[in-house]
Amino acid sequence: MLVRLRRWVKASVDWFVGNDLVTGALFVATVTLLIYSQARPVSYGNLVSGDFAFRDYIVPFNVEVIDEENKELRRREAGEQSPPVYIFDPSVQQDRLRKLGRFFNAGRSFLNRRSEERRGSALSPEEREALWKELPLSVENPTLGLFLRHEFSEDLELALRRSYQGVTKQRVAVSPPILERAEHILVLYADGGELQLDASAVLSIEAAKAQLMESVKQNMVGMGGGASLAGEFLTPLVETNLSLDQEETARRFEEAVAGVPERQLMLPRGMVIARQGERLTDEDVAWLQKIEKSRTRARGYRTAAGSVVLLFLLVFFLWRYIRVHQREFSDRHSLFGMNMIVGLGTVLLGFALLHLGDLLADNIVLAPFDRIQPYRFAIPIAVGALLMVLLTNARMAMFFSILASVSFGMLVAWDLQLTLYALLGSFAGIYGLTQYKERSVIIKAGLVVGSANAVTVMALAAAEGAATRMSTVVFDMAAGLVGGILVAFVASFSLPVLEWTFNIVTDIRLLELSNLNTPLLRKLAVQAPGTYNHSVIVGTLAEAAAEAIGAGALLCRVAAYYHDIGKMKKPEYFIENSQQEAIKRHEKLSPTMSSLIILSHVKDGAKLARDYHLPRPIEDFILQHHGTRLITYFYKKAKKMEDRGIQEVSESNFRYPGPKPQSKETAIFMMADSVEAAARTVEEPTPAKFNDLIRQIVNAVILDDQLSETELTFSDLDRIQRSFEVTLASIYHHRIEYPGFRFEDRPGRERITLPA
Repeated sequence: MLVRLRRWVKASVDWFVGNDLVTGALFVATVTLLIYSQARPVSYGNLVSGDFAFRDYIVPFNVEVIDEENKELRRREAGEQSPPVYIFDPSVQQDRLRKLGRFFNAGRSFLNRRSEERRGSALSPEEREALWKELPLSVENPTLGLFLRHEFSEDLELALRRSYQGVTKQRVAVSPPILERAEHILVLYADGGELQLDASAVLSIEAAKAQLMESVKQNMVGMGGGASLAGEFLTPLVETNLSLDQEETARRFEEAVAGVPERQLMLPRGMVIARQGERLTDEDVAWLQKIEKSRTRARGYRTAAGSVVLLFLLVFFLWRYIRVHQREFSDRHSLFGMNMIVGLGTVLLGFALLHLGDLLADNIVLAPFDRIQPYRFAIPIAVGALLMVLLTNARMAMFFSILASVSFGMLVAWDLQLTLYALLGSFAGIYGLTQYKERSVIIKAGLVVGSANAVTVMALAAAEGAATRMSTVVFDMAAGLVGGILVAFVASFSLPVLEWTFNIVTDIRLLELSNLNTPLLRKLAVQAPGTYNHSVIVGTLAEAAAEAIGAGALLCRVAAYYHDIGKMKKPEYFIENSQQEAIKRHEKLSPTMSSLIILSHVKDGAKLARDYHLPRPIEDFILQHHGTRLITYFYKKAKKMEDRGIQEVSESNFRYPGPKPQSKETAIFMMADSVEAAARTVEEPTPAKFNDLIRQIVNAVILDDQLSETELTFSDLDRIQRSFEVTLASIYHHRIEYPGFRFEDRPGRERITLPA
């Protein structure tokens, strides 16, 4: 009863996943229902300040709203903190220094031109007038007397230059209110550099002149006085070297204001905005309107219709791609149904974890666990792509990734960041799973997905441009890493179920079955050792041939180990297990009965495969490795008896029930099985003999119409035959004789040729 129920369930599942229309419609309908079943829009109607509240207005869920009031305050603060921009121009001071140098040079030149007898004497009024005209800087009469007394000496010039340079090398500016209010200023230089300075470090004109007077006094100590006159001469030369760049200041001010991030305020679920019977204030109405706009939760008929159309297009193009570009795989398996079922499972998992994340964020008040986004980054959407690359191939998984990511994007109200996050994570899963040869590969692929998730989260935060705290970004990255680990966990759990559902055997399952110490193979080795040896050699032949044409080499080798397990029921009737015993037993039977025994090993093998829960592809090899070929030996024996009038012979009674090979792998296997059996009969094997044997067997298989349902080409057949030749030559090669031994001369022993 239990076996019958299990078979009925398996048949129902096979029908369901094999019906493209049903699985496609189920996927579209379910995803649309999930989108439409999201919470309805929150609407409070036309609220007017001053009206009485006709019910309690309570926040229905955690709501994040923009803090508009504090936003303007923070913008003003940011604008005030934006420093005024000044341009530094030292050219004015340099020009004044040059004029000061020319001033002293002109004075000394004038004095040197006076006649010998006039030198050292006071200047006449006419000479003073002439000197004033030559001097490039204006100077009062008392100050001129100071310079004449020092005869425009280089020491005096050096003292004044030091004083002037000491002051003017500093930043000097007019002191408008903007400078008085600012804590810092930004100085731009002609070479493109910029420097931020404390506003207190900038000198006003008045402060610069006062500092210059003090400096002149210090530098003219010991020069006989006159420092005040010299200082009064220099102070008019002091000018500003900083000028306010109003346009750049305004531009940077606007940038600072615009760069202020929007701060979200959290209104906790259950918070009371207004009680029934209370008058609504302007603030109450504003809060309720913000709640209405806080989340796009409308899922009306237009939303559902648009979702159906988009999903239909995605599903249709995926179906078309499978039919055109994945035809070989889809002919053997329900590939479209597999995509729909895996996609549906991925979306349902995402939907469930979305709501779980919302629930956790709503009920946890401890930061950073009170935010929704980290929980969404931890959703293992990439598990679907990982499963598809395990069950099919990388190209199919890439197309599936697009379907799953867009469907998930619909669930999150077309959140571009989350949609892109899901897509990149799926691609990372495909990249991380190049070869599936051991269980740990799934864990490694999960770590690749988690690492890619973390990098994607960091990149999205940077691309968004918002001033997000580093601790928040790190926590989101950790959530992405957790998502990758969950991908590995869910994939490991789901893979065996999907293998059974879709009759697919993955490489890791094949590797497990290739262990020659499994109970079934140990039993075969004990009960039918010749068959066991034959199976191992056939596996070697088939694996090499499959590699030669790019078919499933591992599947061919593993299937070879199990293809003749049905011979364990009557091993003594098969010549490879007991040559003399088998011949004696069949001599006692009619050809028809002998053929029935030989034919039964296929049916018995299929039953054993089901009893030992071998994958369906292995069972296909058991059923198809003889196709509908004729058991020639017993058929010819029966024909001889028919000629003697003993019995009538029907060819159909001597043919295997089939089916014929349905794939390249089973076709390769049929030829490898026949070639290995025939190769045992070759005496003194040579490459030429093997070549002739292989071509006869392959031609016989073709003429018997056994390959008509496969996609093998003549080019494939040529490569397969060459592979058989190489493999047989390496197995059945000549060995040198052992010196001192003559095995063929031992009494009572026949000479036996054993394969190497």
